[in-house]
Amino acid sequence: MFPAFGAFFLVGIVQSSIGPLLPLLERRLDATAATSSLIITAFFAGSLGIMLIISFAPLAERTTLPLGMGSFAVGSFGLFLSHTLWVSVGASLVNGISTGAIVLGVNSIFSRQERGVALVNLLNGYFAMGTVAGPLLAYFSLARGAPYGLAVSAIGSVLCLRIGAVSGWPVRLLGSAGDAPKAAMRLNIRFSALYLLYGGLEAGIGSWGAVNLASHGMAASTAAVGMALFWAATGVSKFMAPLLVRRLTVFAMVIGGLVGSAVGLIVVSVGGGIVGYFIAGIFLGPVFPTGLAWIAHATDDRRLTGFASSADMTGSIIFPTAIGWLISAKGSPAVPGLLAAMAMAAAATSLWVRRVSDPDADGADA
Repeated sequence: MFPAFGAFFLVGIVQSSIGPLLPLLERRLDATAATSSLIITAFFAGSLGIMLIISFAPLAERTTLPLGMGSFAVGSFGLFLSHTLWVSVGASLVNGISTGAIVLGVNSIFSRQERGVALVNLLNGYFAMGTVAGPLLAYFSLARGAPYGLAVSAIGSVLCLRIGAVSGWPVRLLGSAGDAPKAAMRLNIRFSALYLLYGGLEAGIGSWGAVNLASHGMAASTAAVGMALFWAATGVSKFMAPLLVRRLTVFAMVIGGLVGSAVGLIVVSVGGGIVGYFIAGIFLGPVFPTGLAWIAHATDDRRLTGFASSADMTGSIIFPTAIGWLISAKGSPAVPGLLAAMAMAAAATSLWVRRVSDPDADGADA
């Protein structure tokens, strides 16, 4: 189990540190802001691409997981050592592909265990810890002129090469939609819609929350701390999920998390600032992993996990861009209200999902 938790921690470090490292990489690569952004684009394009490939043509996790971990180490070392833009873009693409394969494969396995809700939340809690550590390592790296956090991730990857062992875990298959194409298609559409909105909501907060705080006169450094607290809150609530699942169903955790995050964003919109984002993080944290366990209960078709994860990634790319256009037209104070509306739309979508998949029967034992 350690290799899986360690892998998610390292993935969180890399994913959250590339953005803060761009000023350093621009100097090293003699690149502009526009060209250096290709490093981020390559990472997310690689992640989304491999998720879609695996979704349409499932690959054996016993092979893809150790290969993914090994190539993750190669990509991290490539980013650490590269002094050429296109080598860095290529290394980031390799890292993104590796990340997509690891995240999709391990999430799928964990969500189908006897205590799937608890395990998949713990797993993603380690990812959240990595997203908090990543910017801190980036700060350390910026002060010393080299992306040492990427080297840490590369070295740590070697310790996680036995991640393929989790592919031998027994899984329980509870769903029946996998045997009914029409039912599976309905589930796919509805879960994908839910995860598209969720991905846009989380990425929207992470991308524009600091800008929103700064628009109210908050110092940029304080606004950054506020976003760090948001991400830390998502991690804390993931680790709390194993306690909650004893009392709440899967559906209650998902819809409660989305409605609670909307409340937190409304608090932000009326002047609550950092406190509101912290509330949003606490409620939002368990939604993504708990939803994966819901999918595992709904169907035996593992491809739906891939489609949902791909939709989440797509939402995290599309919606922050759309929010940027809104900011240009209306200003950043409009952001929390829009995000709260997205959270409520996602909650309504979870009700739409429940019409074809009732997770209540086994939610407490998942």
